Amino acid sequence: MLTQVEVLAERDLWIGEMRQVVVGSRRVLVLRTERGVYACEDRCPHLGVPLSRGTLERDTLTCSAHHYAFDANTGEGKNPRHLHLETIGVECRAGKIFLGIDPGGNVGVDRCNGLEKAAEREQNRRVR
Repeated sequence: MLTQVEVLAERDLWIGEMRQVVVGSRRVLVLRTERGVYACEDRCPHLGVPLSRGTLERDTLTCSAHHYAFDANTGEGKNPRHLHLETIGVECRAGKIFLGIDPGGNVGVDRCNGLEKAAEREQNRRVR
C-alpha cells in the first residue's frame, strides 16, 4: 500500500519547470507541463544521468548527456522510442504536490499509464 508524501507546494512549480526531490532513497524529478504535474525517476534509462540536468521544453524532457528525448506527460520515449521513463504517481490537492511511496520508503511506480503499455514494451523486448 502506498502512502502519499508531500514534496512541493504547487505554487513552487510553474509550467515548464522541473525540480529534483529525494523521496526515501530515490531521486525523483517532478515537473509541470501545460497538461499537469508529473514525476519520474531522476535518471535517464540510457546511462543513468540525472534528467534534472537536462531540459524541459513544452512536453519534451531531454537528457543532457546524449539528447535522448521523452514525453514529459507519459514517460514514453520520443528519441529513441524503445526507451521509457519509470513514472511515479502524483496527486495534487490543497495546493500541494504528493508522491506515492511504499512503507519501505520506495517510490511507487505509476500504473496510470496502463499495464497494456508495459506489456507491449516487454513484448517488444522479447521480439528483438
